[in-house]
Amino acid sequence: MFPEDYPRTWSEMSFEFKGMFAYHLSITVMVIASGWLTPIEETLIAAALMLAIAVASFIRRLRHEWHWQGVTALRAAGAVLVAVLTGYFLFATSGLALQAQGLELDRPYAWSPFILAGLGIGVFIVLNVLRITHLSEKAFREECGDQGLQPQPAPPPEPRWKVITKYVFIAAFLAVWLEGVTFFYVYDRTIRAGSPTPTVERSVAFKNKGVTVYITSAEKQLIDQLQRFMFVGIPAVMAASVFLHFVLKIRISFLR
Repeated sequence: MFPEDYPRTWSEMSFEFKGMFAYHLSITVMVIASGWLTPIEETLIAAALMLAIAVASFIRRLRHEWHWQGVTALRAAGAVLVAVLTGYFLFATSGLALQAQGLELDRPYAWSPFILAGLGIGVFIVLNVLRITHLSEKAFREECGDQGLQPQPAPPPEPRWKVITKYVFIAAFLAVWLEGVTFFYVYDRTIRAGSPTPTVERSVAFKNKGVTVYITSAEKQLIDQLQRFMFVGIPAVMAASVFLHFVLKIRISFLR
C-alpha cells in the first residue's frame, strides 16, 4: 500500500520528509505549551520552521545539482485536487466555516496547532505530487547530477482491469473522506447552533460530552445518516485497500 520508494528507516528518508517529522514534533510541543503561546505566536513559529526547511532544502539541491523532472497533466491536476481537498478540510475543521455563518467560537480554531499540522501535511503532499519533495533520499539522489539528466524509464503498463479497479477504489476513498470531513463540520455546527433549552423548533435532546443541547429532528436525522455512512465506509475502505494490495496485487497509488 506504500510506494516503492517509501523509506523504512530514518536514514532512508529524504531531508524534506525528515523536516516534516521535525515540523510536526514542534506542533506537538505547541499543543503541550498551548497555554503559554498565542495563536499568532504559534503561526509565526510554524512559518519560521517551514521557511528554515525550505531554505535548507534549496541550498542542498544546489549543492547536489538537483534537476526537476517536470510533471504530467495528471500530476498537475492531482496537485490541484490535493490543494482543494486540503483547503476544504482546513475550512471545515478550523471554524472558519462556522464563523462565516455568524456562530461564535470559544477558541481560535483557525490558528490552532491542529490546523497548522494539517496545513503542513497538505503542503508536503502537494509538493510531492509535483515531484519537488521526495519520500526517500534514494529518489532524491536519482534526480541529482548527470543521473538526473537521463530520461526516466517508463513504468510497465498495468492491465486495464487493474487500472479501472484502482480508480474506482480511489473514487470511493475520496467519497468516504469527504463524507467524514463533512460529518465533523455538520456535527460541530449543529452543536454550536443548538439551544440550551427546548423550543418549538428545536425539541430533540442531543448530548455532547455530557452537555445536552436541543436541535431539530432534521438535524438529528442528518447527523445519524452521516455517522452511519462513516462507520460503514471507513472500515470498508480499509478492508478493500488490504484486499486490493495483498490479494489482487494492485498498487494503491494515485499517480504513477
